Amino acid sequence: MNPETPSSPQQPTPPKKGAAAPPPHGLSTKTPPLYRRVDWFTFGITTLLIFIGYMLTLSPDLTLEDCGELAVGSMYAGVPHPPGYPVWTIFTWIFTKILPFGNISWRVSVASAVSASVACGLLALLASRGSSMFIESIADLKGMNRRSENAICVVSGFVSAMLLAYNGFMWSQAVIVEVYPFSVLSLLGVLACLLRWMYAPHQRRYIYWAAFLFGICITNHQTLIVAAMGLEIAIIAASPKLGRDLLVINCVCWIVGLVVNPAAFRTMNGDHNMVYNIFNLVGIASAAGLAWLIIKTQSLIGEWKAVIIIGILWAVGACFYFYMPIASMTNPPMNWGYPRTVEGFFHALSRGQYERTNPTDFFHDPMRFVNQVIMYFQGAVDEFTLVYLLFAILPFVFYFKLQRRERAWKIGLLGVYICLAFLLMVLLNPTPDRQSRQLNKVFFTASYVPVCLWLGYGMTLAAAFLTTHFQKARFWALIGTGCAAIAALLGLHWAISSTWGDIPGANGVGTGFKELAYMSQHLVERGLGSLPIWGALWVLALVLAFLVLLFVSREKINLTAILVIFALMPVASLISHWADNEQRGHLFGFYFGHDMFTPPFTGTDGKLTYDPKLRAEMLKDPAKAKLIYPEMDRDAVLYGGTDPGRFCPTYMIFDESFIPARCRRDPNFDRRDVYIITQNALADNTYLAYIRAHYNRSAQIDPPFFQKFLPTEFPNTFHNDTRALAWL
Repeated sequence: MNPETPSSPQQPTPPKKGAAAPPPHGLSTKTPPLYRRVDWFTFGITTLLIFIGYMLTLSPDLTLEDCGELAVGSMYAGVPHPPGYPVWTIFTWIFTKILPFGNISWRVSVASAVSASVACGLLALLASRGSSMFIESIADLKGMNRRSENAICVVSGFVSAMLLAYNGFMWSQAVIVEVYPFSVLSLLGVLACLLRWMYAPHQRRYIYWAAFLFGICITNHQTLIVAAMGLEIAIIAASPKLGRDLLVINCVCWIVGLVVNPAAFRTMNGDHNMVYNIFNLVGIASAAGLAWLIIKTQSLIGEWKAVIIIGILWAVGACFYFYMPIASMTNPPMNWGYPRTVEGFFHALSRGQYERTNPTDFFHDPMRFVNQVIMYFQGAVDEFTLVYLLFAILPFVFYFKLQRRERAWKIGLLGVYICLAFLLMVLLNPTPDRQSRQLNKVFFTASYVPVCLWLGYGMTLAAAFLTTHFQKARFWALIGTGCAAIAALLGLHWAISSTWGDIPGANGVGTGFKELAYMSQHLVERGLGSLPIWGALWVLALVLAFLVLLFVSREKINLTAILVIFALMPVASLISHWADNEQRGHLFGFYFGHDMFTPPFTGTDGKLTYDPKLRAEMLKDPAKAKLIYPEMDRDAVLYGGTDPGRFCPTYMIFDESFIPARCRRDPNFDRRDVYIITQNALADNTYLAYIRAHYNRSAQIDPPFFQKFLPTEFPNTFHNDTRALAWL
């Protein structure tokens, strides 16, 4: 047994009935820490390496999509697009202040890189510690050497984190201005606290921390709220009594939802109201689970104090949403939804300007849901390869060998995964076209957290059994590696087809050989366009190397060789996703925004330039002036169209123009004179209020937010003008 690895902690002597019995005489009641030095080492080295990789591929400036408006929201600590992302805004605003160099977009991108790398580091921590827990839990692995166990934990944590860090979902968001890395970080904070609580359930402070962080989660991205039911499943598995009383809250909410205005609820989405159906399914499942737990525990409402504290702390975390009206009162240039009014606050909180939720109707069109599930798994294979996903199956093979705590952790992860993958799939209802896939794929980034953990645990179990029971495990390892070789060949075929399309003459018998022949002739000359194929070849090479290792090993296997092969697995992900995700030196977004105001022109040397002095000289010559596109007029009113057409100029006006010249890519750029009005819901009352407040403040009359928000039954102190509350 690893002396550095604590076993199940001793329970302290409790004063109340029903708690654990006091420990035997002479034993300490102090609970040893869950996360060991080797786990923190895995966290540190993984976080550092991933952060370096992100910084090497970081976007140097403004990009497209939401970058412009999010960066403006960060610089002024304002209110970005709904639902406002208040905690993310505060977090990134700090980076705009503590980094004294670089443009604002770059500074916020650094914040994305930091949050993504720390998130992946936390995943490495969970994978490393969970790996050790699994080894301790299985009787056949009890006698494993301490150094071997630690080495396996480090490599498993490192690999699982790297696979999350450099898949196309996470990497694409970690090197630009985006909110998703921070939302994944908050989710992993919840899971880290949850595992710590499962390790010592009598230490309730960790489940309370998890509740608080989960409240913050939904302020980072509202799609994470679907993980609530998965977290309840984890709590039920670890503490049935606490889970039982949480289900009481579910049932109360269900009944209240049915009683309060049921007619409006039933017709929310037309004839086939799937929101109503899903609400009822969750309610019925909660009621059934509650009945089962009452029978199992022979009691009810015994943990009501803990449930109340969990609810309060979750609400405290969610109350960061009230940062939005406070920020809106400062009248920042990014003030989406104008949440300083109660109408605007709920408009932003409910994402009122966006399309209403229209879930997949799996009752009347089940094949649509089946196709969406297939589409999800196709995305998972694209990100992790079929070979790597085989490792994620292994932890479930050994489920019945695990102890109760480890089973609870695995069940909890499965519940979170089902909610973040398939329940979210139903709610988003994506279509199979390419545009929908690209728009929706980032929403499923969080669902790959459990997948990566299972990958790490699968590698741990494979290495541990091969090391300690090689003769028994060798046969099954050969079968598994043979299946992996077939999967690797299929992956190579898919990579060739998706990258190069149909190969001339490659059809019918001998297709694979024709593809290989074509690949050998054109692989190098295609350059970056063939990187996914190189990635598939790398996976195949690792599988063949592992197969050779199994064949040459007779009595025992070299653990170092196994871990080296495992440690090289993320290289395939780096290669495959490099071309689509690295942003180093990419300046299209910046010039897209910059050139709206100051277009380039051909100088006397025949090269494009922005030199203002040369422009002035050439404009004096009528012949040359005809060849120069004019700059935007001073004090112009700019109407933006598409997202880049409005967000890029918004950034150029409010961010680029207000930073020191030494931090600008074009030191001469300063267009704070331009008025910008976008196509964003022009007839929307909240948008009109925002524009009036920004450009004609005296014409915009705003009622005090908190006086209107609080019910009239509150004491008059909250509704009268007082010095103490004037700042509100």
